[in-house]
Amino acid sequence: MQNSLAVIDRLIREHEAIRQKAAGIADLISDEGAVKLLGEIDAANLGRLLELLKSTMKGLETHFNFEESGLMAAAERFGDRRLNTAFSTLFLQHEKLRNDFAGSIRDLTQLLNERQSGRVGQKQARDTLARLNVTISMLKSHAASEDKLLHELKAALEK
Repeated sequence: MQNSLAVIDRLIREHEAIRQKAAGIADLISDEGAVKLLGEIDAANLGRLLELLKSTMKGLETHFNFEESGLMAAAERFGDRRLNTAFSTLFLQHEKLRNDFAGSIRDLTQLLNERQSGRVGQKQARDTLARLNVTISMLKSHAASEDKLLHELKAALEK
């Protein structure tokens, strides 16, 4: 049980770090940030955004793998049916988030390549940032939902 509590506490801390990274990305692609990014389609800013996304995706992959391997056993052992179903559903979202982040990285890489050749358009750049904004919103919502479940599981373990 102590190991399960340690896993839960680690995941809660990681969710806070994920939310902070997501907020940083959201700020960069917000209306004001997007104007800076898209004003002249600044390759340096797009490059920083791309590196931030790659770093975030690497961290998410590690987090998702740990969560999927370390948490499900505790949820199955100490959680009820509703909690287990909720975790299973959220774990399915991991694949969508992985695919969406990979797609955003691919799109930003393409934008950077086209920027260097002078062929990138504002609409394409705005569409890419809009899709990324949806992904970031989904990530924040996902982390909040998991946090709620983690606190429920933790309470069940501490009974």
